[in-house]
Amino acid sequence: MKLFQEFSDVTVRTETIPEKSDLEKVLDTEEEIIRQYKTNRLFDKTSRHGGEGYLLLHASVQDKLREVNCSSEILRAYISMRDNSEEKTESIIRGMYSAALLEIGSTTESNENFFINGKGRTWNYLFYQVRHAKNITIEHFKGNKILSCAGSHKGNVENVIVNHVIGNEILQGAGNTDGTVKHLFLNDIQGNHTLASTGLDRGTAEHIALNQIRGDYTLAYTTAKDGHIHGITINKVKGLFTLDHINKYYQNNKSSFLYGIQMSTKQEEILEKMKSLIENMHTLLPIEQKETYKEIARLQKEIFLEKNMWKKAHEKFSAT
Repeated sequence: MKLFQEFSDVTVRTETIPEKSDLEKVLDTEEEIIRQYKTNRLFDKTSRHGGEGYLLLHASVQDKLREVNCSSEILRAYISMRDNSEEKTESIIRGMYSAALLEIGSTTESNENFFINGKGRTWNYLFYQVRHAKNITIEHFKGNKILSCAGSHKGNVENVIVNHVIGNEILQGAGNTDGTVKHLFLNDIQGNHTLASTGLDRGTAEHIALNQIRGDYTLAYTTAKDGHIHGITINKVKGLFTLDHINKYYQNNKSSFLYGIQMSTKQEEILEKMKSLIENMHTLLPIEQKETYKEIARLQKEIFLEKNMWKKAHEKFSAT
């Protein structure tokens, strides 16, 4: 009896496994998602069904992270911890995963404004295929297909600013297939096919402003197959086949284009205001960022209101 009494006095210690942080859960889930879909042909780079693949992935990510706070801070940390410099199936999936995180996080008002400075890192397919988002600013990245197909397949993306980026197919195919992208401002971009095929297949882009773009096929094939664009202004765009084929789609769809290779003094002043607001975005509180996006959108519209530029645009495209 004494022996049993001694055992009954022993305290059993159990080690508590610490709960994983939200960031750790996001990183672990990415690995699960890549294993889950890397052999699925919907995610092959030659697949013509990227829209279907993204919906499938998004639903899976939403389910796996239903208890996780996908905040802007978590997303920035995730992007800074991952390298996506290759172009293979895993890279495409990782890019879609970043888009799903952005989309899931932006459903809350506190995360609807997303800003990130890549500090020159390479991230192919960043936010690839993101369907719905409010305000996105990315700057100082390298990589191909960044924000490609944003707002497509019945999606809606409101304000996108891309600043100081090197890579091909930036925002290529944005707003395609019944999708909408509202205000796009790209500054200092180096690469081919920037915004090519925007608004393809009944898609819509409201206002596009480009400044200092270097590369071929910028805005080529925009609005093909019954797409619509309300206004385009470009300044200091260098490269072959800029706006290639856009004139015939302009005449077929009666879209309202603003085409200004040489901006007026007033337009350049407005552009400088926009650039200044963007450069200071990272110093602002979320509520201040929200108002800044509204002001940038207002300034974009103001650029398009110069009646003489509308007239020049009509004359140019009618003559071709």
